[in-house]
This record gives sequence, C-alpha cells and structure tokens, in this order.
Amino acid sequence: MLSPNALSITACALRNRPAGAPPVDPGDPIDPVFTPAYVDDFETPGPLLGRANWEQLNTSLNWQAIGGTSRMLTNFGAASVVLFGPPEGFGGDVMFRVGYNTNAADPGGQAFTTVVSYRLWEIDESNYLQIAVDPSLKRITVGGMVAGASVSPPRWNDVPVNFDERGDLAVLLGADGTIRIAINGRWLKGFAINPQPRDVGDYSAIFPPAARAGRVGIRSGTRAYAVADYIEVDVAGVTIDRVPGFVRRHGKDATQGSVPIRGKYLGVPERIAYRILNDAGVPQGAWQLVADPAFTAGRWTGTATIPVGGPWTIEIAYQQAGGKWFRTWSTRILCGIFALYYGQSNAVGRGDRSWTGTTPNIQAASYAKDGVDVLPMWAGDEWPLTKMAMHELANRLSALTGLPVGVAATGYPAVGLDYLKPGAPGWSTFTTFVDMMGAPEVVLWDQGEADGDSTMPYPSTYATRFINDLVGPIRTYLNNPTLPVLPIILGKFVNGTPPNGIETGLSSSQRNLLARSVLSTETMDPNVHVMSWGGGREHADGYHYTGAGYTEASRREAYTVARYVYGVNCPDGAGPRVVAATRAGAVITLSLDMRGFTGLTGTAIKGYEVSANNFATTLPTTSVEVSGNTIVITLAADPGGPVKVRSYYGWTYDDSSMAGGIAPGVDPIPVLPIFDPLTAA
Repeated sequence: MLSPNALSITACALRNRPAGAPPVDPGDPIDPVFTPAYVDDFETPGPLLGRANWEQLNTSLNWQAIGGTSRMLTNFGAASVVLFGPPEGFGGDVMFRVGYNTNAADPGGQAFTTVVSYRLWEIDESNYLQIAVDPSLKRITVGGMVAGASVSPPRWNDVPVNFDERGDLAVLLGADGTIRIAINGRWLKGFAINPQPRDVGDYSAIFPPAARAGRVGIRSGTRAYAVADYIEVDVAGVTIDRVPGFVRRHGKDATQGSVPIRGKYLGVPERIAYRILNDAGVPQGAWQLVADPAFTAGRWTGTATIPVGGPWTIEIAYQQAGGKWFRTWSTRILCGIFALYYGQSNAVGRGDRSWTGTTPNIQAASYAKDGVDVLPMWAGDEWPLTKMAMHELANRLSALTGLPVGVAATGYPAVGLDYLKPGAPGWSTFTTFVDMMGAPEVVLWDQGEADGDSTMPYPSTYATRFINDLVGPIRTYLNNPTLPVLPIILGKFVNGTPPNGIETGLSSSQRNLLARSVLSTETMDPNVHVMSWGGGREHADGYHYTGAGYTEASRREAYTVARYVYGVNCPDGAGPRVVAATRAGAVITLSLDMRGFTGLTGTAIKGYEVSANNFATTLPTTSVEVSGNTIVITLAADPGGPVKVRSYYGWTYDDSSMAGGIAPGVDPIPVLPIFDPLTAA
C-alpha cells in the first residue's frame, strides 16, 4: 500500500488481500494478512444507506457506491456527511484510511477537481474533526467543531511530491489528542503545528478528552463526483512513536545499520515483524521478525536492520494472540556515514547553539543525501533538528560520497586537551555522547584555543599529547584502531588585546607553535589529517565565529573528509600548501602542492611576510599576487641575499584578501599558511 501509485495497490489489496511475502523461516512463516474491523471497497454497487456499517446524517441525500467509488447523486449544492463504522464509534487510538479521490469522472463523463473532506471523531454536527485534502495546493487542512464552535488548527504542509489527485490518506488519531497524517505511506511534517518540524501534531488543547471519540465518514457538497475509492477504520493495534531520521551504519564500509523502534500495542502480543520499503513504497525483501522485541504494559520496543542508503520506511506487522494482524509504518530513515565534531566550544558551534556556563553540550545532528529532507529528528525526543552550520558538511560530504551522512557535535568550552583526555573531568563528554548516539566512524577535532593561548608551554607538546592522550584512547574506547581523527588549525584571535593577559609576542609565537605542532601530527599517524584552518572566516567575537563562519568551515572540511577518509578525488579542504620558495632579485616565487585544486585565485593578497633577519624585522613589499599556480611576492628592493617567508603569523594577521585554490564546482579555499618559514636563497 505504500507506493506512489498507492491507489491501485491499495484498492487491489482491499478487494483481494495478498497472502504476504514469502516466509523467512519455513518453520515459522511470517505471512501477515491485514483485515481491518470495518472496510468498504465500494465494489458492490448501490446506496450506502442501509448498507452494513453506514449511516447518513441527512437521509434525504443519496449516497451511492458506483464503479468502485463513493458518490453523492442528488442535492449537489448541500453538504452531506455519511458516517462509517460501529454506531458507538471509536475511542482510544484509531487508524483511519481512505482512498481519497479528487478527480474522477461523473456518470456523464465530466471530470472535476475539488477538495474532498473526511470526518473523524464525529460525535454529532457540533463535535467533529474534519480533514480536507487539496492536491492542487499540496495541502492538508484540519478543522472542525467543538461544542458548536468552529476550530481551525494549523494546516499540514510539506506534502510529498506524490500527492496526486487520487491516493491513500491515513490518519492516526491518538487518545492523547495527537494526530499523525500520511499521504501514500509518508507521514507528513507539521511545520505550522510544532516549533520544530515533526510528524506529530498535538491538538490536545483544541480537542478536549470528551471530543476525542466518535465515528468516521465522508463529506461532500459537490456534484456527482467520486469522493473516496475505499474506506477502512480500526483500533490502532500497533503504533510507532518515533524512529531516528538517520542511523549510523555499523562501521566504515558496512552495508547495514540498526534502527531502534518503540511504540504502543494492544492485546496480548504473539509476534512482531517488519520489512523495508524504498521511497516508492516497494518492499526490499521479505518480512522478518523484529530483533529483541519487548512488550510491557502496552509499550513495545525492538530493533530493525536497514541497508545503507535510503530514505527507507519500515513497515511493521504486529500479530495479537488469536491471529489478528495490525500494521503501521515509520517515518523515513537514512543510513550512512556518521561523523562527530568534538573539542571546545567551536566544535559545538557547528550546531549554532549557545552555551550555558561550562555544562557539556551534546548537539542535535544534521544529515543529508541528495537533497532528501527526512524527518528531522535524531536520538532523543527533545532534540529537534534544524539545518545548522554542520549541515553543510553533511550535505557536501553526501554529494561527494553518494551516501547519507549524519553529523553531530559535542564538546566542553574553555578547556585544554588535558581536560578532555581519559581520567580528566571532560572525558565523560565524549563517552556520554557515544553511549547515547553510537560510535562515529570519523572524529573532527576542533580544539586548541585553551592550549595555544596559555602561559603554560602547552603548544610545544601538543602533537604528542594529541596522538597519545586523545587519539589513542578514543580509538580504544570505540574499538577502532584505525579511526580517522582530523584536527583543525586555529585561526586568528581578533580582539585588540591578547588573551589571558599574556604579552603579544608570546601569544603570537604560541599560536604559531601550536599550528606547527598540529600540522606535524600528519607525519605521526597515517589516519590523522588537518581538516581546515580558521583563516578567512567571519568572526562573532574574539574566539568564536558566526553561523556563516561555521558553515564555511564545515564546507571546507567536507572536502578533507571525502579526500582522505573516503578516497574521493576532490580538493583538500585545508587548501593548497606552499612547499618551496625561490628568489630572483626582489621577486620571490612560492611553489605550491595543489592537493587536488586545478588553479589559484586572488589579488592584492595580504598576510605574507619576508625577513632577512629571522623576523626581527620584516622587509617592505610592493605586491603579493597569484601567477598561474604560484604566488609571487615583489619586495620594495632586492635584499641581496637569502630571506625567509611566512604567512598569517600569530594571532592578529590580516586575512582580508587571500589566495585560494579553485576547482570545478568548488568555491575557493584559502592556501594553508606557511607556519614554518621557508628560505628563499
């Protein structure tokens, strides 16, 4: 039933229900047959009045079943409602489904597109919920009456592209006042209903408990056009509360991931099974039992396995003792690469969230695949997701690898590396994250301000401490001895005074020493690569960046991860690197390792310094320009001997105009600074 052509599949299933998929285990076949308590496929022609389980509120109107659809044949201008199901209606959790029809020909052959409406929680004409389906505007509108007063809850939007003129509408009514709506097997997100886009609308304040019961039905005020192709209603024997919108695969190069599921059930459970549907609703395999099922006091949990890729939907088949089957389905899920930003506050800044004191902060996550926007929810219920700065990494890395990508961030503000290692107070920030969210397959390390801007000699030992005290223990904790860990090189400190009251010279030298130390980690471990540096990014304050600044960092880092972790032929997100300097009189030419870039761009470049006395003083320059794949520095005069060249030194350099590497489809990425001065003879 979960197909873009849900009409034909659903109608067929209602008229001649299939036996189900082949059994997974011949000794324990899973062969669900779904038979709702009340169902009418309108294949038997004739009036609905007098038909089993039907009642018209206005019996003078003539509702008919004609050609597998329901229609009203007289009094075309007057609204009429026909009700379905048991006379007492339904309370509790209810699943209602209807084959909505907004463009069927009338008996005279004329076609008419209109809005069709369906009643739920119908107690009487003063108390009901009404859902209107309008494919022409891609809109679902919810309204109704409570105690004779009209109510107009927010409409649902983000209706999928397969919201056609005919299809399948499903509504899950919760006894707690919540409503979920699906079109052709896809739960919709109510952006206007919740502060964050979720698939559950809470109408408990609009519909009090006494109004959450009654019958279901069809409303029409048009001429003799079809309104519904089938209708069914039953108690919701099984539901899924929520699944994560993204799950990590079981490891780098793995082909599957595990989805934790929880929900509600009715009756005495016999068994619960699942199968995977692709985004067109096509089953991707046979039914199989849910792993580790647990049933307690009306709540159930279990685990399903899904392939890497997606979006997928999990269809659940639940069998009560006695044999009756119920079904439901999940929201859409992606499965793929899981990356973690970890470090100080700038790691968590990828989530565009504020800090509260020094409390460790676990961020919500971002994920993407080919522009697919699945239900934005990861892990706990209280972590709704918006497109944060790190969504840029997820989106670009997904495009580069062809896989879904999930990115999360955690960290601890204003602390050095020694505070985050095992045995130190901050280590629990990492372990808590892993215990809650699962193991990442790549760690993106954004930290160093507390080490570089300290009166202690931390920068000189940073590389050794990073490899031995952090990278090693992280790999051990994750049981992944080759886990890629990608550190960042810090950008400048933009305030007018050095941090922590230390003198300007010491601050600049320590920043430079820290950068050189981080760069050296690449030679210490084959799975450590510098992911980016902080130049050319927009600052929010002395240490932190704006949303645009974090987004730019995430853009660059996607290329580094793709290149070094996943072997994609793309540029290095840390930029081209200067590898040699030569001098001819007053002209110094810098040669670059292009690292996947096809060219350079930039004019009137800032930040490059030349010295003939080891930077006790610097020589005046007249220009710094790009020439082909080189950078050319022209001095004001021939120094007459060897000189040294460095760039973006310290903590207050000018990065207002930089040389950048370019490649097809890649915006410029700045050239990595010359941290260790090069000699031009």
